[in-house]
Amino acid sequence: MRRNSRHLPVGVLLAVGMALAGEGLGPPVPGVADVAGSGAEGLALGAPEPAPASAFYSPPRPSPVRWRFGIAPGEFRGAWLHWQDYASPAAIARTVARARRCRLNALLPLANYPHQAMWQSRLIPVNPDLAPGFDPLRELVRQAHAGGIQVHPYLVMLHGGLSKHPAFQPDWFARDRRGELVGRWLNPAHPGVRSFLTQLVCEVALTGVDGIHYDYIRHEYDTDYDYSDFTRRRFAAECGFDPLTNGRPDPSRSGMRLLQTSYLRGEGLAYFNAQRSFFAAAGYRPTPVDEDDLDRLRRDTLLVCGNLYCRTVSPRTIAALLRFAEQGGAVLVLDGPEAAVDSPQLADAVGLRGRGQFDDSRVNLYFLGADHPVGAHLAGILETRGRGNPCPKVTSADVLAVFADGSPAVTVKRYGRGSFLVVNFLCYEDDAARDTGVQRLVSNAAEWLCQEHGIYNAARVVPAVANGPAVWEQWRIQQVTELVRECTEAARALRPELILSAAGGTQRSDLHEIKRDGLTWLHRGFVQYLCPMTYTTDNDLFRRRLRNELEPLDERRYEAVLFAGLGAYKLRDTPSRVAQQVTIAREMGLKGVCFFAFEDLDDALIDKLRSTVFPEPAELPWRMVPEAAAPMPGG
Repeated sequence: MRRNSRHLPVGVLLAVGMALAGEGLGPPVPGVADVAGSGAEGLALGAPEPAPASAFYSPPRPSPVRWRFGIAPGEFRGAWLHWQDYASPAAIARTVARARRCRLNALLPLANYPHQAMWQSRLIPVNPDLAPGFDPLRELVRQAHAGGIQVHPYLVMLHGGLSKHPAFQPDWFARDRRGELVGRWLNPAHPGVRSFLTQLVCEVALTGVDGIHYDYIRHEYDTDYDYSDFTRRRFAAECGFDPLTNGRPDPSRSGMRLLQTSYLRGEGLAYFNAQRSFFAAAGYRPTPVDEDDLDRLRRDTLLVCGNLYCRTVSPRTIAALLRFAEQGGAVLVLDGPEAAVDSPQLADAVGLRGRGQFDDSRVNLYFLGADHPVGAHLAGILETRGRGNPCPKVTSADVLAVFADGSPAVTVKRYGRGSFLVVNFLCYEDDAARDTGVQRLVSNAAEWLCQEHGIYNAARVVPAVANGPAVWEQWRIQQVTELVRECTEAARALRPELILSAAGGTQRSDLHEIKRDGLTWLHRGFVQYLCPMTYTTDNDLFRRRLRNELEPLDERRYEAVLFAGLGAYKLRDTPSRVAQQVTIAREMGLKGVCFFAFEDLDDALIDKLRSTVFPEPAELPWRMVPEAAAPMPGG
């Protein structure tokens, strides 16, 4: 909306959170908890998801009366103004007098930039330049109403880099494909963001204003986001695939790694290749990780290990493996961890001990827990061939399956914040590797560990989703729309007569470029009018932009609630051009204009407007009325 100007230093956060109910403010509630981080170097994807919005804020009960935006003859004549234009009673008196002289009927004051409230807020700091106890919005409403002017304050919504509220939590900010912050824009899908902005809107609603105007209610231009861990988890849960990879694993962010020791790089390379081939048959392509890199491995990772045998894995590697699990990593062992014989620490971690052996022979696995996910889609007895050096004794592990002699076949044990799941025979070679039942067993084990530990992008081989990009695009658009809906419904529950609007339009290019769907907001009643910001000095370009906004309107009645934003700051030296654009907007069917910014309406421009397009004062052309009595827009 605004040009970058008039910045203030960051204030001190007075209070985070509030309870709103009925017509008054309840006592403050504790601040919103800092939840899981995001990004390539953020917290693990297995960290707890944010609590639903209801945990932060309980919206008031909706009004039983439905209201509608009623349009009467007349036109919208508004202006967006900066906070300095109403920072004192004297400033307000000057602003109202100037607005009346310009024959405006609406003022849209900036209310929360750059980081403070222009009302007596309990949610964010109050502007430190105000006189103690002074409430600019309430005083502006009082004086403007006395002059026949409505007040629709505008709020910077998703552009956290502008509003800079100290209440913002680190994980509320959007991230790009690399996990980096996107200019401190907020994530509209995050419940904490929605709760905070809903509370902000509700506070303003209680100041007596006529409406609330949403600004920056969109994504940033030319930016692809949000790929935070939270958003990817939520989208995958709702739509079934990872938006970052369109369903295919991303090796650079793989959540499954295959341990490669010095032995497996040298004389044991054939074993390592057999492990990779087996996992490919089971439906996964884990990314190799060198034993020297274990301490740098993200803990939201499933680490697959084979050949944990005596003399093939060093004590240093075992120690790193135990640290990885203790700090939250999940470890899947593909055959008996024979190295536990030489390492009491590994024996304790896996909950198994001793050395056994069986040669290539038919073996049966008996699943003990019929409902356990590791045995899903398998018969109660899995018949296969196997060999290897299993650990024959159980000390502290949970046994999921046993061999015919009662020795452990599949076990799991929690270790610190992580866990070890052991498939206790050599499953990745020869007949066992080709057995679809064994492949299913290991696939089940990998999937279950990923679910238990919140591990994402686990290298599962799946076809790309045919319409994945379109689904992802629509989902992101819907998150912005849902934010608008939640804010509007909460505000209207407090004051059903409130008029909600937004700085933006209806052109379809907005869907792709900034994820804004103003047309749907109008159709569903989430906003009562829109002000597309058609700022230009070129009248032909101005017409084209308005035409782009009008084209999607399938019903003429919606033209009555589309008001042209005029860039007065670009036209101060050509007052006649401003009057020409007002005329063009009228000729194209729009029922009003809004100037940016009020401070740019100098005497010469006001005189030109009064002598040409605004010769008479404007009646208030809109109001919220009970639905039974409301004419349709344009009627």
